[in-house]
Amino acid sequence: MTNDEHLLALRTFEADIKANKSEVEEFQHRVLRPVLKHLNEKLLALIAQETHFQLLLKKSLPAKEKELELRNFIKKNKHFKFTSIGLTCALFTTEEFEFYLAHKKDLDKRISQMVEERVVSQF
Repeated sequence: MTNDEHLLALRTFEADIKANKSEVEEFQHRVLRPVLKHLNEKLLALIAQETHFQLLLKKSLPAKEKELELRNFIKKNKHFKFTSIGLTCALFTTEEFEFYLAHKKDLDKRISQMVEERVVSQF
């Protein structure tokens, strides 16, 4: 079994892909969603070790304010952003990584947004 075949075997989730999607949207549904689902526990552990996040959880703020602070923290924390993008890219096949490199700016933005939604929805 090749490395790419091992990576594909890790994915236990396949998103429904509707017609008339751009290549990047199709990549998001076919690749990013399953990879981020697979990384869920690691992403939660990554943010949980951040001191600011730990302090945020201890604050007695209304839920909406906590959510807003968490979103701001995720958007502004470069270490978390680049680590989550790196973790995601590490689970791409060679072909997927080549596609990622060709669309890096757009896919980095999509990965960051998807990670943000995934993390915020669980706290």
